[in-house]
Amino acid sequence: MNNITTIDKITKELDLIQDIYNIQFSKIDADSWIYRIFNEYGNPTDGRFINNFEICSEIELLNISSFKDEFTHRYENTQNTTLLKNQISKIRDKAASVLGFYNQNLKTGGIATDFYNHSKEIFEDAKAHYDYVRRHDALILVNEDYFISGMYFGCDSRCIDIEDFTTLPNRYEYAYSGNNFLLADICKSLIDFADDFLRTTTTESSVYLSSKKGMKIDYIRVINCLHELGFFTDSNGNSITKKQAFESFGTAINKNLEDYDKDLSRSLSDSTALLKHLEIFDSMREKMTEIFNSK
Repeated sequence: MNNITTIDKITKELDLIQDIYNIQFSKIDADSWIYRIFNEYGNPTDGRFINNFEICSEIELLNISSFKDEFTHRYENTQNTTLLKNQISKIRDKAASVLGFYNQNLKTGGIATDFYNHSKEIFEDAKAHYDYVRRHDALILVNEDYFISGMYFGCDSRCIDIEDFTTLPNRYEYAYSGNNFLLADICKSLIDFADDFLRTTTTESSVYLSSKKGMKIDYIRVINCLHELGFFTDSNGNSITKKQAFESFGTAINKNLEDYDKDLSRSLSDSTALLKHLEIFDSMREKMTEIFNSK
């Protein structure tokens, strides 16, 4: 995958972690994962708890230090810090979602507890213990699109039972070993970095929107019209999205305008007459007339 941005790369990697977590709960008769999950003999199988895994990948994965270095460098060399912080916030939210899934489903209880309890019960029987733990190892194959092209339980890259495995060293340049906890720790590292980044780069605005009824929707109406008229660009003179505009103007007044579109939609879809929408612009016209005549 050529020319992928750092944001897209880390987003796809977080999706990959979520996929690895999800697969452990998949069922042959219910999930599309059936075409990618196999046992050590190459037969489709249900998902199961992963004790340890080996990833063979066609692309480099989870270079978190590179991600941190790039965003630190970008912050030091850009004037558009709002865009940068919005990107960091989105990565943080996604990492938190994946970590939340791990904490709820794989950290304790459920299939994790079942695995560890049974492993302890048969510990004295060396062969039975080895075979059981081995069944919960997994080989994960990742293609250049950050997509799991195959997951084999009870296997690693040294397996020779499946013909395709003999070509692994030639097909997959990168190899990684780990477990569910390690993936969760990567998410935690991203969250910590994002929190530190946002805390040290965010200066609260000294301006606040009046709490007077109707002020918020009128503010949104004005910004919306100005954007439609082409008033706003980025630092290079390129057009920005309406979402970017509202994120910036929300920051300026310490107000979350993330749902600006919903506010606009509600005000346009209810019985509010056009004259009501025009009131703020009439007020601005009157105020400008007053300012002009006061000279």
